[in-house]
Amino acid sequence: HLDELTLILTAGELRMSDAERITAIDRIFTETADKLTFLRHFNRQASLLALERARERNDLNAIEHLYQVNP
Repeated sequence: HLDELTLILTAGELRMSDAERITAIDRIFTETADKLTFLRHFNRQASLLALERARERNDLNAIEHLYQVNP
């Protein structure tokens, strides 16, 4: 999107009316915002998964210690 935005904003690169440029900029903004929303959601899910795995690992270590599975 950065290359496309640069192309749109660079004088003399594309023949577009101001309205067309604004429409293109709005579209790029919307697509970028959508990607950011997805990335934030993905990162939250990955963090939760890492936390769950750490808890399970701690539970397993506690059980092993109680039963002395690995002395």
